[in-house]
Amino acid sequence: MKQLPLLLGLMLLVAGGGGAVWWFFLRAPEVAPVAEPVLPAVPEYVELEPLILPLIQDGQVTHHVTLQVVIEVAAGEKERVLLVKRQLTDAYLSELYGLLALRFVRRQANALPLLRRRLLAVSERLLGPGVVGDVLISEPSRRKPTRT
Repeated sequence: MKQLPLLLGLMLLVAGGGGAVWWFFLRAPEVAPVAEPVLPAVPEYVELEPLILPLIQDGQVTHHVTLQVVIEVAAGEKERVLLVKRQLTDAYLSELYGLLALRFVRRQANALPLLRRRLLAVSERLLGPGVVGDVLISEPSRRKPTRT
């Protein structure tokens, strides 16, 4: 009779040890599911027609400035910007015409950063924040008008 509890205890010890060996050494490690890396949304670009602005000084047109404007929009917002492209172009022309009439803007060697900031503010006013990421401006030409 004394051997029966000893034998049962020995069997429990062996079963527990076998379970521990399986748990720590033989079972396959759990692999955590790998999350797909989220790629940042690629911005889209909307190119406007060249904007031609007259520079007026003392009631005379002194130069014609041509600006090429490309708008960087958030992913999925390109269609919305294309729908208001004419209103956006009109707002840009109004803002640029007012800025280029100022003497200190005309005298700056590089006024493009100022123009860029102002056009970005106009875009946010018209389309709301977060739609336009940047406004890229290049000045392909500045020419004097022909006099007749």
